[in-house]
Amino acid sequence: MNSTLQSITNSQGQQEFVLTEELHTVLSIINLVTSLLGAATNCVNIAVFLNLGNNESINISLLGIAVSDFMVCLLTLLSAIFEIPLVGREVSQKLDINVIEVNYLIFMIPLVFFARITIVLTAFITIERCLCVVLPLKVKTLFTRTRVRISVFLAFVLVGLWMVPSYYLHRFGWRFNPYLNKTMFGLVLASDYDVINSWYTPADAAIFYVILYTLIIFCTVLLAITLKKNLKWRQSVTSSTKSKEEMDKSDQTSSSKETKIAKMVMIISFLFIVCYLPSVAVWIAKTLDPSFRLHGSKAHLLIVCGIFSFFTQSLNSGMNTLIYFKNSSNYRETFQQMFGIKGSMK
Repeated sequence: MNSTLQSITNSQGQQEFVLTEELHTVLSIINLVTSLLGAATNCVNIAVFLNLGNNESINISLLGIAVSDFMVCLLTLLSAIFEIPLVGREVSQKLDINVIEVNYLIFMIPLVFFARITIVLTAFITIERCLCVVLPLKVKTLFTRTRVRISVFLAFVLVGLWMVPSYYLHRFGWRFNPYLNKTMFGLVLASDYDVINSWYTPADAAIFYVILYTLIIFCTVLLAITLKKNLKWRQSVTSSTKSKEEMDKSDQTSSSKETKIAKMVMIISFLFIVCYLPSVAVWIAKTLDPSFRLHGSKAHLLIVCGIFSFFTQSLNSGMNTLIYFKNSSNYRETFQQMFGIKGSMK
């Protein structure tokens, strides 16, 4: 059997895409390994940011991202285990469970919730750092540590409330499986699924994958342009009649620190934009094409695209540790102290 997607025609004469077992196994194992590494690195991030404390507002936001990223990776890991066809088949045969559908309710919807948190908090830190560079005198009074704590807490609460319709629309229940010719425990749609989903899915895609994603791109570009201008300005100042010694050293230190944080956030945002692009494409496709759903004719194609998007999300979560270590001296020093690493790893 080819390890690709196969196109077949069902009894109603409709084209369906069927995911072969070989491809499904390979994708699931890759996802499992990536998410395991991502979960491990985010455990480290959580520990480091807790040790750093709340002396900087950015640490509070990054701790929130580390928690959401850890949960994204953990849920992807658990989902990937049951996505492996050999495991799924054993569970299905012994318990009469549609593993893919049960997996969706137990792991996928919570995973989407935490991925949404990552999107919101990434947008938050990008906007915050953008304003720090553009309006340096006003931003400190806007983004106090207390306000940032409340904002991160509200992000979890509000996104959680937004996810409630997902659990209302998708429920556990017994449903006849035409492929296996038997009734299995799996996913049952609410009676008013079509009515609610007609506005919920487009609104969901618009908020998280159009508005916030576009906002992150805009702020990242603006941050890059502003940092480049500031660098040119500093170079012109230091090369003028004023020497470095004549400039206020505390201002230099503060400016350099803010610039380093802004640069780190810009790299985090850029990585996020690249790694979340497959997720953006999947959710827009779900909005535009009704057959691109778990119960649609392109369900298997959705599974492939979904697995790949979860892989890139886990990759994004795992790579953040390297970005923090490379660009934050506080993170690096705390990391080295916690793990007893001597020397100058940079």
